[in-house]
Amino acid sequence: MQVGFIGAGKMGTGMVRNLLRAGHQVRVYNRTREKAEALRGDGAQVAASPAEAARTAEAVFTILSDDHAVSEVVLGENGLASALEKGAAHLSGSTISVALARRLQEEHARRGQILLGANVFGRPEAAEKKQLIVVTAGDGA
Repeated sequence: MQVGFIGAGKMGTGMVRNLLRAGHQVRVYNRTREKAEALRGDGAQVAASPAEAARTAEAVFTILSDDHAVSEVVLGENGLASALEKGAAHLSGSTISVALARRLQEEHARRGQILLGANVFGRPEAAEKKQLIVVTAGDGA
């Protein structure tokens, strides 16, 4: 499966490594490029923008810090929504406001894309050990 992953921080790094170990092709974007580059040795492709991470992906995960980061990465210039294919899914593992969640849902629906809330339970050590619990919800779940 072709997966986009945006947010290669402490939690995202372990998640990306496990996706790669499972045989998925992962294209990673991080606003601090060095964090994404650190995953190249594990087999990840590094994207220059959120749109590039989303292009051709069946699913894109976002694990970001706040509303501003999510809004910028999803809806901003070269945002993932601009490149995610119709029928592909955005799995949002970020803690965001209800207002932004509604805005994302409306934008993805307008483009024929799927938005899934993907609540992640666990710490970075659990991510490395494949011990996270992820609860997804949304129209496509």
